[in-house]
Amino acid sequence: MAMTQRGRPFKTGASNPAAKLTADDVRRMRQLRRKGWSTIQLCIEFGVCREHVSHIINRHLWAWLDD
Repeated sequence: MAMTQRGRPFKTGASNPAAKLTADDVRRMRQLRRKGWSTIQLCIEFGVCREHVSHIINRHLWAWLDD
């Protein structure tokens, strides 16, 4: 999905070279959250900050990805 940032296109999701997570990681994260894992547990498991986990869980990031 191409978007723009400051007038330049950038890659989203795992196609972004700076991405730490894959689509499978995001699906697993959402599944574990539904099973009752806390955001802190998810942070530790996936190596990302609490805010990033929250944005993924609430679909502010990776919104296009089906579970």
